[in-house]
Amino acid sequence: MEVLCPDALLLNYVNPMAMLCWAIAESSNIQAIGLCHSVQHTASKLSSDLEIPATDLDYVAAGINHMSFFLKLEKVAKQGNIDLPSITGAG
Repeated sequence: MEVLCPDALLLNYVNPMAMLCWAIAESSNIQAIGLCHSVQHTASKLSSDLEIPATDLDYVAAGINHMSFFLKLEKVAKQGNIDLPSITGAG
């Protein structure tokens, strides 16, 4: 990447994610970002718990190093409108 596409951003989606991103940062000039699939798995689990299809959820998540949290989690109607109030603060 340093030779063929030096301005490209490497998206790392494999484990050990943090160690690989650290090694890339320490040993090269490549810009890398590590991605974690825990958000999708959590959304799927929440949709199952709420007994709604995962495809009906709209969410925004943030986090670092496999510690993600939802900033927004809503059930969206098929027309794209919000079907229910935000599912937040349920404890």
